[in-house]
Amino acid sequence: MLYQNPRGIGCIKCHAKYGHGRLVAKYRDKNGNLVKLVAPDITKTKWETFYVRLKYSKIFKNHKLKKINYSFMPKYDYLVDEEIQAIYHYLHSKKH
Repeated sequence: MLYQNPRGIGCIKCHAKYGHGRLVAKYRDKNGNLVKLVAPDITKTKWETFYVRLKYSKIFKNHKLKKINYSFMPKYDYLVDEEIQAIYHYLHSKKH
């Protein structure tokens, strides 16, 4: 249930049913070039990376606070650690 709708935008909408990713949208930029927004396969993401990307929009790097830019990935900083861990374990139980 958390993967489908974690109190907001569901992971399933961009990363597909089992987290393998999919084409989310495509459009033409101001120069007429086709731009594709693709959500990645998150079943291969390591725990530490998965956690940081869901939990934080900023991190400390070289003792300075840096903004993390994940393109169109929404922030899920309202999820508690147990919810993030449950989503991660769900995805890894669905690897094909």
